[in-house]
Amino acid sequence: MDEGAQERAAALLAEAFTSRTFLNGFPSVLKPAGLADAYGIQDRLVGMLDAVPAGWKVGASNEEVQRRLQFTEPFYGRMFAGQIHTSPVELPAGAFFRRALEIELAFRMVTDLPASGAPYDRDAVTAAAGVLMPAIEICDSRYQDYPPPPFDIVADNGVHGAFVAGDPVAGWRDLDLAACEATLTVNGELKGSGRGVAVLGNPLNSLVWLANALAAHGSGLAAGEIVTTGTMARAVWAEPGDHAVADFGALGSVSVAFTIP
Repeated sequence: MDEGAQERAAALLAEAFTSRTFLNGFPSVLKPAGLADAYGIQDRLVGMLDAVPAGWKVGASNEEVQRRLQFTEPFYGRMFAGQIHTSPVELPAGAFFRRALEIELAFRMVTDLPASGAPYDRDAVTAAAGVLMPAIEICDSRYQDYPPPPFDIVADNGVHGAFVAGDPVAGWRDLDLAACEATLTVNGELKGSGRGVAVLGNPLNSLVWLANALAAHGSGLAAGEIVTTGTMARAVWAEPGDHAVADFGALGSVSVAFTIP
């Protein structure tokens, strides 16, 4: 897939973003045939959107999600400043094509991790991550059919929709993040639960993966960026009018409600 084809595919996704209309897949000549194509489209899409990059999401860092979406490794997408919110928050349901809620742990970086410093190990990444936050990622997809093929997911900015952060967790470096437990309730009804171990064995491993994956593509993590590391449990769909709460026990909680116009 040449750069011109990647540009045309990205333009179709950008039009879906801005017009709020579903994309009925790519024409066969514009379908990404591999991760290189998919990230090429994603990079061009990010450049076309009127949005300020402010962080990253990691997807398919959970083995169950990998099996369900047909991935053999994690993937990443960009988060934008206008999509990052602080709990509790009300968001218009109509701002999303779909609302798939994932319970996640996220980090705010305090030190750059440039491509030139790779490969990074867990000690280096942990030192660069200053803040831990419980979070809900709201996944969204611009495609009419869901789930789309895996490379299409990556091209669609990793199907990121929005991010809601809880309060920073004090003393998080002394915690066993693999043992962290969380539940997700929607309108007071338990819909899912999971543990940090589901995220590549430990959410910090997801952060290490991202730092090195970005370096392999000539990029890096920057101080101030937020990274959400991937879901601890299966995604839960939310409808207009729903109120969701992710409870991380001693690590705090995160709340988001979807308002109806």
